[in-house]
Amino acid sequence: MARSAKQYENQIKVIVVAALIREFKKSAIIDKVVAKAKSLNQVATKGLINPSATASIIPYRNDRWLTDKNSVSVKVTDMKYGVPNLVRITLKLKYGLAEEYYWLTKESPKSIWRPSGTQIINWIKAKGDRGNFLYNGNPLNTSKEYQVKSVAFIISRSIGRKGIKKTDLFNPFKDKRSGVEATVNKALPNIYGRISGLYGTSIEESVVEMLEVFR
Repeated sequence: MARSAKQYENQIKVIVVAALIREFKKSAIIDKVVAKAKSLNQVATKGLINPSATASIIPYRNDRWLTDKNSVSVKVTDMKYGVPNLVRITLKLKYGLAEEYYWLTKESPKSIWRPSGTQIINWIKAKGDRGNFLYNGNPLNTSKEYQVKSVAFIISRSIGRKGIKKTDLFNPFKDKRSGVEATVNKALPNIYGRISGLYGTSIEESVVEMLEVFR
């Protein structure tokens, strides 16, 4: 029995998804973002370096790039002799950092960003004695809330005036050899070759949209 265009679309989608997942696992972009955060010592609250628990990085794992139902769309636009003749593939890949971390990167359009008081308090407590914070000239006692809030206010005021040094935490997403676009470009020839080998099909158009979360 001849298959419908919809059945072919589903089969082709499986091919596309499998090829992309394979390449994204190889690129290990999420692991590289975490490693970059560690190298920059952005680990105080451990939120950024635990994306599976905190959703600090999107996607939160190297094999989770295509979880959105709209990540991959396949449309057979023409059938010939009962098989696809022309196929249109659309990719929409959402990626980036959660807002509280995105504003710390050079990708952020804001020159100055002030974290919330709660974020600063949590950061101070996480740093603890390693932070070398002072309260009235003496080492900060992080068990005393009034001292922590006082130091947090001073830090927040300084950040508001001077801003925060931007980092290149976003670089793994943009890397020319293993970033998002590079990874997709590695997968596409395998996808086209597989489809052409199965059906002798031409790719009418491939629409690849890289959707940064906070573009």
